[in-house]
Amino acid sequence: MSGRWRYAMVPLAFKLLMARKKWFLTMVISFAVVLTSVTTILSSSRMIQGEITRTAIEQYGQFSCVLLDKPKEQADDSYGQFVLTGSIQVSESRTAAIGWVNSEYMDLGHLKLTTGRLPVTDSEVAIERHYLALLDADWQVGTAKQLIIDGEPRLLQLTGIVDNYSARWSVDTRKTTFPNLFVSSVWAQSNTTSHWLIPYNQGESPKINETKAYQLINTYDRHGFINDHLFQNGLRDLGPLAITSVFMQTAVLIISLLSIVTLQTFYQAKRHLKYAVLKSLGGTTGHLYKLGLLQTTFIYFIGAGLAVPLTLLLQSFMLKGIYTGNLITGHFSDSFRSTLLWVSLLYVFMVSSSCFAIWQHRDKSMKEMLAAGTSGSSLAHGWIAAIRSFRFKQLLRQMAVYPQQTFLSFMTITVAIIVLLFANVFAREAAGIGATDIDYYLSAQETIYSTTIDGHTVLLSQDLTYSPDEVKRLEALNGVALVIKEPSMQDVRLSIQRHTMTPSLQDWIAKYSSSMNHQEGTSVTYQEEVILPNVRYMLRQPVKGSPSPEDAEVPSVMLYIQGMPVEECEKLTGSTLKLSKSVLDEDGNPSGGSWNFLIAQVRGEPYQESTDHYTITHDEITIVLDEAYALEQGITRGYRDLSIYTKERLTVAEKQQIYDQVYALAAGTPGGLFQHVPDLLQNSARMSSIIYRLGAVTFYTALILSLLCLAIVMYGKYQQHRRYWGIYRSLGMRLIHIHSCLLVEMLAYFMLAALISAGFYALMLLTNNLSHPTIVYMRIFVLVLSAVLTFIIGISLLVKRRIGREAIAAKLRIEE
Repeated sequence: MSGRWRYAMVPLAFKLLMARKKWFLTMVISFAVVLTSVTTILSSSRMIQGEITRTAIEQYGQFSCVLLDKPKEQADDSYGQFVLTGSIQVSESRTAAIGWVNSEYMDLGHLKLTTGRLPVTDSEVAIERHYLALLDADWQVGTAKQLIIDGEPRLLQLTGIVDNYSARWSVDTRKTTFPNLFVSSVWAQSNTTSHWLIPYNQGESPKINETKAYQLINTYDRHGFINDHLFQNGLRDLGPLAITSVFMQTAVLIISLLSIVTLQTFYQAKRHLKYAVLKSLGGTTGHLYKLGLLQTTFIYFIGAGLAVPLTLLLQSFMLKGIYTGNLITGHFSDSFRSTLLWVSLLYVFMVSSSCFAIWQHRDKSMKEMLAAGTSGSSLAHGWIAAIRSFRFKQLLRQMAVYPQQTFLSFMTITVAIIVLLFANVFAREAAGIGATDIDYYLSAQETIYSTTIDGHTVLLSQDLTYSPDEVKRLEALNGVALVIKEPSMQDVRLSIQRHTMTPSLQDWIAKYSSSMNHQEGTSVTYQEEVILPNVRYMLRQPVKGSPSPEDAEVPSVMLYIQGMPVEECEKLTGSTLKLSKSVLDEDGNPSGGSWNFLIAQVRGEPYQESTDHYTITHDEITIVLDEAYALEQGITRGYRDLSIYTKERLTVAEKQQIYDQVYALAAGTPGGLFQHVPDLLQNSARMSSIIYRLGAVTFYTALILSLLCLAIVMYGKYQQHRRYWGIYRSLGMRLIHIHSCLLVEMLAYFMLAALISAGFYALMLLTNNLSHPTIVYMRIFVLVLSAVLTFIIGISLLVKRRIGREAIAAKLRIEE
């Protein structure tokens, strides 16, 4: 007998599955959905993270920090080395750095030679493309040209052109830039120290890389700086994406385990009868274990086979418009181990669940197995029987059947609601608020180092700016509607005589006094003057009707102060204000100057800049002074920030021309910031889309599994009491009453799930500083609950339809 069992085990396991085709199909589909969701979320998130990392290191370099003035003997072979050997003036306002770099520098920087090669002799040079255009746009590779380097003429042959890179990289504006002209190692032989790029370890998280970089810099007395552009711009989305991915993966795993347990326990609900029959035919407990293992394996591998095309289909949805690599090769190998671990865990869980059902009956006789039931406890039946209301009594009887499976289905629905709510919040926060009409934003200095000396803000870093001529060339471009120019005057202080103060100015000072408390009254010089905080400076042509600054004894300015009454405007008109500035000389000692201005006109309205297409309003106190005078007197060196608005309905060629010109201006300011705002909005929308899609996959996985489990449990409850329902139907009860009883139970679970999810949702909203109004998230809550409720009602109608097909006589039949 045992030999026949051994050889018949595989076909017997398959035949037993086929005997319950609907159950078999349900289990296979459920497992395929679980496998698909787990694999898709894991692999897709890894692919997206890999794509973000690849793009970031190509843009900002594959290095975590830069060490300065470090001897070669203390450097690792993997470090990228560069030596600055001099500088050259490439335009009136631009200086280019000259230096030698090693091959690791080129590799870590992902630098590309658009043509030619790097120099090998001391008479050769390769130049960054933007700086070549400034030096001589007609200079061809292979030809020689005389350059004035550090005051000395040198004849150099152009050997290659390096694609623009330095403007994208983080720089220490107080000390070091990166080479723009590349020379041979002969130029660097006399240098005993070098600067080094420290490789970014892709096997570790950005946070760990950044922490190690700070530790390394501190080890060398802070002689270095962090690659902020890589961490803050390129890789900033990795953290939120990783957290969201882990949250979704955990949610899917919990949902998967809950649904598998629910289906398995319901599937095993009356298996004890089959076990009894098999034991009566000579089967042992060991045979039953093997049978359960084989059946689980069949379900597992058939479900896995079905999951493969579903995964590829779902991945294409997840990565559409986000990832451009191959879906099969891509970064799938990075997630293969994690995916295999999760899938193996599910298999072990399924096998354990099946074996546990057999283990529960291991010591029972055939008679005990046949007598085992699935009804609720006698205590529950006792207090239910004492209830007088028929409908309520029947509802409680129904709820007492399969309590374990019911609870698991309820938990799955709760998790599904919470997941979709959280995913919607994450997605909306990742997208930010609204859009902007600005097309380009440029800053000559992204990071400004300063200190306070005698109440003055004093710059420690170079005062890098865009010249008025460069800005005028931008404004003259066809398609540019408006350029908002912010002069570099962060170290300029505005003060007025105390006796000219007005209530509006006092209110303004009180509003922004926190930023000035440490300054006011620190110097005797300003005892009779009041410092105005939060002031905006605008440079333009002289005020109409006023003498030129050169001819006037005191140059004039205009003031725009929103909401100032007419009488206060008249009081200020004709009075004087003072601008003062303090700078550090070569020895680090402060020096500066001050300038008095006549207030020619005061307007009690905000300052506006307008064209045919845009009107931009500035609410701060705005001082308008003559551009030429401010530059000549050294009040400012030029413009620090530019916001560029373009016209509508531009051709592709016009858009490209504007982009090239704006980028060319940005490329000449290392340490500056170049933002093509439409790209930023697209990236923000992409991140929002990623999170929303992860949430959608998790939600629909949870919803499908939970509703499937709930439908099976509800129908099982009906089956358990079908003879009661048959009796009620024979006495005149309508089908709608049976359906309403089942639906009320489902709605009770839904309401409880909604209350629990509402608690978690409210906790998250209250403990986070959100960008959007609370009403937006309340609408999301209502929409999510409405969607889940619609699905539940739909499932109940399917169960009703199934029950309605069964004759009353079939309900009254007693199974042997």
